[in-house]
Amino acid sequence: MKIYNTLSKRIEEFVPHEDGIVRMYTCGPTVYHYAHIGNLRTYIFEDVLEKTLNYLGYKVKRAMNITDVGHLQSDADTGLDKMLVGAKREGKTVYEIADFYTKEFFCDTEKLNIKKPEIISPASSNIDEYIKIIQKLLDTGYAYLSHNNVYFDISKASDYYKLSGKNEEDLIIGARDDVNEDLEKRNPFDFALWFTKSKFDNQEMKWDSPFGIGYPGWHIECSGISIKYLGEYLDIHCGGVDNIFPHHTNEIAQSEAYLGHKWCNYWVHGEHLNDKSGKMSKSKGEFLTVSLLESKGYNPLSYRFMCLQSHYRNQLVFSYDSLDMAEISYNKLKSRIKSLKKGDGVIDLNLIEKYDNMFKEQIGNDLNTSNALTVLFDVLKDNSMNDDTKIYLVESFDRVLSLDLLKNDNDITDEELTFINKLIEERNVAKLNKDYKRADEIRDELKKMNIIIKDTREGTMFERIWCNMNFLLIIIPAILIIVSQAYIKCSYNKYREFSVKSGKSGYETAREILDSNGLSDVRIVKIGGELTDNFNPKTNTISLSSDIYDDKSIASVSVAAHECGHVIQHKEKYAFIVLRSILVPIVSISSKLGYVIMIIGVLASIFDMAMIGFIMMCAALLFQLVTLPTEFNASSRAKKQLIKLNIIDESELNQVNVMLNSAAMTYVASFFASFTQMLRLFLQIRRDD
Repeated sequence: MKIYNTLSKRIEEFVPHEDGIVRMYTCGPTVYHYAHIGNLRTYIFEDVLEKTLNYLGYKVKRAMNITDVGHLQSDADTGLDKMLVGAKREGKTVYEIADFYTKEFFCDTEKLNIKKPEIISPASSNIDEYIKIIQKLLDTGYAYLSHNNVYFDISKASDYYKLSGKNEEDLIIGARDDVNEDLEKRNPFDFALWFTKSKFDNQEMKWDSPFGIGYPGWHIECSGISIKYLGEYLDIHCGGVDNIFPHHTNEIAQSEAYLGHKWCNYWVHGEHLNDKSGKMSKSKGEFLTVSLLESKGYNPLSYRFMCLQSHYRNQLVFSYDSLDMAEISYNKLKSRIKSLKKGDGVIDLNLIEKYDNMFKEQIGNDLNTSNALTVLFDVLKDNSMNDDTKIYLVESFDRVLSLDLLKNDNDITDEELTFINKLIEERNVAKLNKDYKRADEIRDELKKMNIIIKDTREGTMFERIWCNMNFLLIIIPAILIIVSQAYIKCSYNKYREFSVKSGKSGYETAREILDSNGLSDVRIVKIGGELTDNFNPKTNTISLSSDIYDDKSIASVSVAAHECGHVIQHKEKYAFIVLRSILVPIVSISSKLGYVIMIIGVLASIFDMAMIGFIMMCAALLFQLVTLPTEFNASSRAKKQLIKLNIIDESELNQVNVMLNSAAMTYVASFFASFTQMLRLFLQIRRDD
């Protein structure tokens, strides 16, 4: 295998320190925020490197740190600890921030099929190792104490700038604005090994040490973790190009000073992912994450595919147009592979050897993933090769590419796949023979299996349609309504058995609440039915069902008080009750008229007309949405009145809460039922279009 070595500035034949064993270290994330896709590009190339080494027969032992302390905002040991920045931003502890964003990082890497390293170690878990290294560096004169901090003296290091290929004068001239000279140091680029003089008082992570209570610098962490878990000789150290100086430069200096010999033979760095404004960075404010791409409908593996189309040492400019192109290509590749028919064909070992060697040649040549993908496409285009051989090679190559090329995204079994492909082949023959009736019959037959087919330049593609989702959008609302109605019925029957201590009936409760709020003019009448209670603002009348009217239970006073809550809302012109009153005539007209317009639009295949009708029908959904805060507010007012007027005491409040909440849940269920029905209608209109 050949790989570009940043240390030698050339492509070299890779030779590990121990035959067949590769000790590999990759710099992990600073877990103060989400990883953006620029960060993750580096982890994708490192993942490809590890899997390539495995593919070529090496056993890889890989370690990675999690930076949860010590990484300051500036390369010059100035500014805040990035973890504190994150904690301050979100009002959490550093430990909470570290735990949350570590989990989010690995969630993102899993979506991108990035393999977890064998060894993952938080920086804060290896304090003893750092102290041991720092103490030896002090004892041997490579480090010094200054103003209670421990610094590494770069003047003592042999060929300090060998990795970056620069010198001190160049770096001083071209220094970033945030790299300011620290007067506490002997040399401007001396770096901190241990901070005992905190630059901020609220540093949460501190440990006792021979140098005083404090915390490690960023650079010592990677050296300590690597030496602890991988030993004194490291084969490959990876990271982004922005790590070359000062981070990796400092790692080399301190590690070799501590060990007394060369530490790592191969340094491999991935280039930046840029956007239109330059290098992608969290400091720019909004940045692109895997979750953001998912929210826009992209498969995370489309981004991995996009990265593989470019060489890891080339800068890559991100745009949604380029991601769209990558996703189209990726989906075409998946569809082409999906069309392969696994059978009883004999695997051609000669062709396997031929293409396997071609793939190894490309992927083993400094991780040329673009050319490796070309080999994959050549396999699929080779008409001399049977499908079983192709499937074998696709599976083999995907051990490195990790694009889920053979994964069945539509949960289609092998038996179903064989049957579907057979029907598609029959349909293609029917179309060739101009037997369009049979072709349409096959299309309909597949549709019954929830399979839609599309004729493209690459051939006939298929995918599972959302018919099952359509079914769910019908059944779920029905279940919601049934469950909510059963819930309120159960609550009503239960709390009818509990008499209120005050002995008030539903009527007496309503009358007392109304009179105490200056609403003596509101009438209360008894009506038939069960749970038919309501307030009519036009007649200024509360109607209570007979059971509620006369009954003296928790259920009765709760329902009666709730209706009084609506009366008080009208009196005080509560915003949502006013809005609901305005919507009543609008909903009555628009929902009926909208339905007619939508049906005409669907039948006439006029999409815009159907959508206008659909939007008009949404007025009813808006009415239900406005009803939710109205009902919850009425219940809140009811509870306050019941307590204020001593109709219930504190011990009965919990029972009233349960009763009123169960009633409110019927409105919530009704809204979500309507919402899912409207969603089903919308999807139907879009599909018909």
